[in-house]
Amino acid sequence: MAREKGDISARKYKNLTKEQLYDSYKILYYEIIDNILMQMNIRFQDINKLKFVALIDTSKFEVYSKKFPNSELNSLHEHYPALFPRMSRLKAELELLYSDSQYKNVPIQNVVKLLQENEVHKDVFSETYKLLSLIMTVPSTSVSAERSFSSLNRIKNYLRSSMSLANISMQKEIVKKIMKNQPFHNDVTDKFSAMKDRRIQLVFKK
Repeated sequence: MAREKGDISARKYKNLTKEQLYDSYKILYYEIIDNILMQMNIRFQDINKLKFVALIDTSKFEVYSKKFPNSELNSLHEHYPALFPRMSRLKAELELLYSDSQYKNVPIQNVVKLLQENEVHKDVFSETYKLLSLIMTVPSTSVSAERSFSSLNRIKNYLRSSMSLANISMQKEIVKKIMKNQPFHNDVTDKFSAMKDRRIQLVFKK
């Protein structure tokens, strides 16, 4: 059946002129582009909710020191009004931060570290520190969440309902780093097998 359909399709295009074939593929091309654009609009329809992230774009601090990013600040006020009730205080802090050369063109985690190491600056930039904490904890994509659910499908099924392995599976990169310095396979096996009698003998006792 599939071969017959392929033969019919081949005969259909075989009888077309060069101009007709071009028009046919042109229509298909635009249909694909429209579909891609529609999918992008659906997937990134909430991207404006993260517009405030640009407030801590250290590569733009030089520009921000001359022209303050008011639209980004308004985005923050629109989506997190309860978290930042003192918006005028935050704006004043950011203006001061933008003019300080030690915070320009450095990774955001370094900005947090600098504020943590300097208690005076941490108090002066209290609202900014809150903003930094928010930005660093807001996920930019859903990949990590999707990966967690993929792990959940493997470790929780009709044969195994325990959730104790969830964190180990989802945070496997952290586990790998720990295992390099302190392997704990045997300790986990001994503790798990000693918890209670199981259907399968994990450790053969003498």
